[in-house]
Formats: sequence, C-alpha cells, structure tokens
Amino acid sequence: MTDVSRFVQPAWYLPVCGDPVRDPVLDLQVGQIVTSRDVPASRLVQRMDNCLVLPGLVNAHTHLDLSVFDRPVGRWGISFAEWVGEIIRYRQTADGNPLETAAPDDSPAGRGLRMSAQFGVAAIGNIVGIPWGGTIPGRDAVQVTSFFEQLGIDPETAEVRLEKMRDWLDGLGPAQAFGISPHAPYSLSVPMLAGSIRMAVERGIPVAMHLAESREERELLATGTGGLVATLRAAGVWVDSVEFPSIPFCLNLLARCLRSLVVHGNYLNGTELDMIAAQRDRMTVVWCPRTHDWFDHDDWPLKEISRRGIRIALGTDSLASSPDLDLLAEMQFVAARNPGLVPREVLAMGTRNGWAALGVELPADPRRLPPVMTGLVLQEPVFGDPESAVLGMSAVRRWVVRCGAGVECLNSFASRRQK
Repeated sequence: MTDVSRFVQPAWYLPVCGDPVRDPVLDLQVGQIVTSRDVPASRLVQRMDNCLVLPGLVNAHTHLDLSVFDRPVGRWGISFAEWVGEIIRYRQTADGNPLETAAPDDSPAGRGLRMSAQFGVAAIGNIVGIPWGGTIPGRDAVQVTSFFEQLGIDPETAEVRLEKMRDWLDGLGPAQAFGISPHAPYSLSVPMLAGSIRMAVERGIPVAMHLAESREERELLATGTGGLVATLRAAGVWVDSVEFPSIPFCLNLLARCLRSLVVHGNYLNGTELDMIAAQRDRMTVVWCPRTHDWFDHDDWPLKEISRRGIRIALGTDSLASSPDLDLLAEMQFVAARNPGLVPREVLAMGTRNGWAALGVELPADPRRLPPVMTGLVLQEPVFGDPESAVLGMSAVRRWVVRCGAGVECLNSFASRRQK
C-alpha cells in the first residue's frame, strides 16, 4: 500500500552549496530541513534508509529526437564531419522524421524522456529538431525546456525561415518553457543567425548554440575548406560564397540574450573564453563529456574555463553520440577522468549549474530545499564522504522528489511514526 509523506528522512542530503547533512528530516511541503521536534506527533516520517537526496539532476543539452539509436553512430574516434553526414542522411530518409506521425509517447523523443526519468533526471534542455511539431511536454516529473532549432546556410531563405519560427512561437502556450537554438556557425547564414538572436532578445527567451564543437568547424570558418564542406555538399545544402559567422561574432550576439548556453565549446580559444567570462552571469558552457570522448577530441578546456569562473553544466548530447542519457554517468565520467576535481564541483555541474543555465536559481541557503530533487540508492550504504560516494558507486534506484507534492512510499522503505 502506498502513502504520500510530507516528511522524509534520507540517510544523506547533499545541498551541493554546503556540507552534506546526515539523517536530515526534509519537510517537502515547506521546502526545508527541519528537526524532529518540528514534526507533528500525528504525522509519519518516511525513512529512506541508504538513500541520498541532492538537487535534481539536469541534462542541460540533449537531442531527444535522436533517441531512435541503440548505440552511438559510427565508431569511437569517428570524424565529426563523417558523423554529421550520417545524421543528415538519417534525417533525410522517409523514416528520419518519425515525430511528424508518431504519438509523443511512441516517438524517439518520448523514448528519450522515459529513459531520462528512469535515470533520475529532473530537468532537460532539449533541442527540438525540424519539424518542431515533435515537441513533447515534460512528464514523469521531468521538466523540459524546448529549444527550437534553426538551420539555413542560404541567406536568401532566411526571412521565410524566420517568419515560420515567429509564427510557431506565437502559437505556443504560456506554460511551455522554450527558447531558440540557432544550430551552429557552419549551418547558418549571418542573416539567419542575427534574426534568430533578435527574435530571442525581443521575446526574452534563452538561446542554445553549438560552438567550437570540432576541428572541422574551425577549419571551415577559417578557410572555407575541410571535411564539413564535403559533408554539406553531399547533403545538398552547401551554398557557394556564403558568409559564415565567426565564433566571436556568435558570442557577441549571444551576449545580448537573457540567457545563453554555449554547447560543447571543445575548441574555444583564450580570447573566446574571455568573452564568455565577461558575460558569466548570463552565459553557461555545456560540456557533454562522453560525447566528447566518442569523437576522441582534444582535451576539453576544463582548466581554462574553470579559472575564468565560467559556469559549466553537463549534457548527454544524444544517443547518436553517447551510450545513454544518464546524467549521473556523465558526472562519474568527469570525476574519473579528472581526479583533481573537488567532488562538489562535479556535482554542481550536474545539478545547480544546470538549473541556473535553464533559468532556475536554487536557494543559496543549504537548509532550504530546491523545488525538485533526485533521490539515489547506492549499491552500498555510505558511511564516509557521500559526495565522493555518489561519484564512485553505482546507483541501484533513482527517482525524482518534488517539493509540494510529497513522495510516494516505496516498498523498500519503512515508514515510522515520529516519537
């Protein structure tokens, strides 16, 4: 039999903005840590033995519509240009846009959302590919911010494409969280990019843009040559003599937005990082660690970004370049590959920083609870440092805990009346 509890007591609460708390009593209605004396004698406290609770996990960048894949596309170390060619071919096939006809639950995006919920992900920044009709709302306690993708190398088509975007945004309901995603500097003309940013600024909505993702991107922008040129020609979308926006040009435009997510940033140089640092309150760099590894990119510029105080959030990219949509696995991958990082910094990348990137500022007081949290049961009880344990142990159960809604009792947890 299930019950819903206002008061829960996990083994640990990890606020990430302060030290972990052992055996806290969490008041999910008020949204704060309380003492046992604050619990009315008539109320139950749900014990959650061996459970750790932390701010909700955030996948700040993913493409749920690519959840059709069962494994990453290609092979480890595949060139980015070759991979892009495979994705374009997939999208151009008759079955490449199943979102047009499939019900949301049956679509690749619906599959990706279910997978995310199973991994205890509480919020997602999702790039919605064309056709935008594939948008799916958040569910299963997962909040989704939809960034509608804009593409178009040919400047002659920019106004028509922008008008379609304008009409689409006008038709969205007020309850939907959304933004715009001008895809990347190699897939947009200058008028298309400038118009997309202008629309975002006018409407006060966030922007997510892939920048400095690959060596091939930098080569195309610098010389107009390289593997991406061949890929775009083969796809029939290349336009001769087109002016592509430079990365500094893109960053200057992104700096005008309410919030902007610089996605990947694998090959940002020092000057470009300085530009982001100057706007650190409104700009976030989103790192997709296991996708970065799939392409065997150069080392991600972690030290250069961190020492400038730039906020780092984490994403999974998609099932076309990552083994799954498990944000905790991304955090554990970062910790394993960067043993010098303080565990709390890694936890912040997957929680607090992701919420900030999506426009939600979590409480700075560690005794106040975030509106959405993730609960984890690890493979072994935690008696030492719980922050390190989260990054070093497998989680055998995960779920999302929402303040104001209580949490369903699970059979593995025993409720007891507070004495």
